Amino acid sequence: MPVKDRPIQSPKAAWILALRAEVLRPQLREQLSARQLRHLALVGTVGNWIASFADSDGGGAYPERETIAALAGCSVETVSRAVRVLVGLGVLQRRRRPNQSPVYQLLMPVGRLEWAAALDWFGESRQEKARRKASVDAVRKASVDCVPESVHGRLPDDPESVRGRPWKASVDAVRKASVDAPTTTHLPAVGDHHPDQDMAEVQQPPTGRARAKPKPAPIQPPLLAAVPEPPDEYRAARAAERDRKRGAS
Repeated sequence: MPVKDRPIQSPKAAWILALRAEVLRPQLREQLSARQLRHLALVGTVGNWIASFADSDGGGAYPERETIAALAGCSVETVSRAVRVLVGLGVLQRRRRPNQSPVYQLLMPVGRLEWAAALDWFGESRQEKARRKASVDAVRKASVDCVPESVHGRLPDDPESVRGRPWKASVDAVRKASVDAPTTTHLPAVGDHHPDQDMAEVQQPPTGRARAKPKPAPIQPPLLAAVPEPPDEYRAARAAERDRKRGAS
């Protein structure tokens, strides 16, 4: 068939074939882990279903996430994470619309795609997180339940002993060890004094209303010294003089 008579491949069909070739590339089976290969299959499935809603030029695709999830057999959260990977690889463009589903545009890949780095954006689903947490809890429970009786801190003949606080010591055993343990290593003798034991002086807090200062007491003048009484002769002479003057008058 001459070249001019061959049918021209649409961008939509070319994009689907390019994505299928990338997902089926043999080198990825050696580079990616089993978990990443599962995510790769989900991304390819979601991408093909989005492309099925696009026009021949690769635009005009605006399916709901619930529709893609129902067709791909996965959750809506998985569809969102798969779209995030395709957008990060540069093979899908997403244009958001208010109160409507986004519009997707298919973009032809240029060269080989770096799936190992892009699949890190896929993240971990809630189911996988729940399974991983359950496995970790099971390992922890098995590790605690399989502790032998001869571990450090537990005496073989006394399961309630708490030398060094064992891993599974009862409340009564811990309380008993705390009571039996000495509380101090130094007993001060009578008369011992240390500067750190001095208590600070207690200062009275200031009151809300300032008190008036008391007025100083008035200074009393010094008392006069007592005058000694005159002798009897002097008083007798004075009395005689007063009588004489009274008789002359």
